[in-house]
Amino acid sequence: MSRTKLRILFLEFEYEVLCRLQAESEAVMGLINKEKVLRGVGKAVDAANNAADKVHDYAKEKELDKKAEEAVHKTGNFIRENEIDKKVINAGKTLENGVISVGEKLEETFNKLF
Repeated sequence: MSRTKLRILFLEFEYEVLCRLQAESEAVMGLINKEKVLRGVGKAVDAANNAADKVHDYAKEKELDKKAEEAVHKTGNFIRENEIDKKVINAGKTLENGVISVGEKLEETFNKLF
């Protein structure tokens, strides 16, 4: 069989497959009720909005925003009173100096070996 004939047979087969796929996809799309889908999406949006409203009301009722603000202030005060910020800075400097020292020792050792 020649290449041209094989190519023609392949193209005919491909066309037939594409036609069947299109027909099947149109049949499936016909089964989908767009109004039901939109109603379902609308219900999901309403449920999400209701949940958000309930969370907002709960947070307001329990004064969670005020409690969170108090916690932030207490944390800030604790950091200032215990000078944690200064200690962290000093620890960082100590670590930096240690790394530099180790690097220098490694360089010295490397230079002695080579």
